[in-house]
Amino acid sequence: MLSMPKICRDRAFPLAALLRATCVGSINLKRHGPHNLEATKPEDKIFALLGLAADREELKNFGVVPNYDVPYEQTYTTTMVALLRQGHISLLSMCQASRSPNLPSWVPDWSRSVTDMLQDVRNDHMTLYPEFNSSGGHTNQNSITIVKEAGIAKHISVKSILFDEIIQVGRFPNRIHSKGIPLSETYTWTSEWLVEILRLSYCCTKKRYKRFRDRLSDSAQTATGDIVRNSEVEPTRAGNAHFDDAVILLRDGLQLFGNGRLKVEAERFLATQTITTKFTDRIKSELRLAFQIMGTSLGRLPFVTKKEHLGLSSDDVRQGDVIAIIEGSQVPFVLRPLDKGRFSLVSEAYVNGIMDGEATETSEFSYITLV
Repeated sequence: MLSMPKICRDRAFPLAALLRATCVGSINLKRHGPHNLEATKPEDKIFALLGLAADREELKNFGVVPNYDVPYEQTYTTTMVALLRQGHISLLSMCQASRSPNLPSWVPDWSRSVTDMLQDVRNDHMTLYPEFNSSGGHTNQNSITIVKEAGIAKHISVKSILFDEIIQVGRFPNRIHSKGIPLSETYTWTSEWLVEILRLSYCCTKKRYKRFRDRLSDSAQTATGDIVRNSEVEPTRAGNAHFDDAVILLRDGLQLFGNGRLKVEAERFLATQTITTKFTDRIKSELRLAFQIMGTSLGRLPFVTKKEHLGLSSDDVRQGDVIAIIEGSQVPFVLRPLDKGRFSLVSEAYVNGIMDGEATETSEFSYITLV
């Protein structure tokens, strides 16, 4: 993350970039400490950065001006409306658990440390990478409608594809909380994570997978949100890069299997593989997949959908939540159905098989309301 002096010295940044640069933090604050810049008053997070923003005059025309006479939730909402009108649909990925019940689900709580999104940003704090393309070639230009009550923005209407529904979420009975991994499970947790995703792939009655190899490949991709770190420790699309490591984690997790089809097929597959890495070797040299899982699994849960897509999202997801593609977004989102056809935004998501526009080939965008 750029320091504030460097931001000011090198170039002028728009507010969207400044918010990304100062709101991102660690999910494990006890271990790593806060990485985001905090303010005494929640609204000062916006007002202080506004003075540095290259687009402050444009934002002023959208009503984003210092005003301590309104609740900070209104300030955050007005700011998000302005940023969405500027085309920053990707900021919806910063919507996580909020301190305030008065903040709409589609408005990030800028006062909190936003943790571990699927994508990182380049030094301009605007360009996302690695690149996903869940909405295909569709953009969200002029497609967002703001719904106001008593002159205050409350809801937004966005073009979306309601693609699928979560039918089961991963279960980890020994996990006390999702923000940390017990030291005693350091070398078993990664296998447990992968095995649970494999188990989810067997929940549906349809036959999406003809080969166990394909099932394991998709599970390995999902286990990390399709992310692998390159030699420069930058996140890139993993593809099948984790497969060999997944075979090792599968072998080391065999004791986690119950008796049934999964165990039979796993043992049959492993019998065809030549594995030279011993469990003790992993203490000396950590597997890339295991290393990535240790970070990716914090604060997240895997899931499977009605259409048999494996996925990964925040630990707030539930059975019955909907997978949606919001026009212009690079990643899908998990929405929670409410009354009268309205939805609340739960979190961004990785959904295997629809991250490159596949859903848009068979479905049309239509307006939905986020509250």
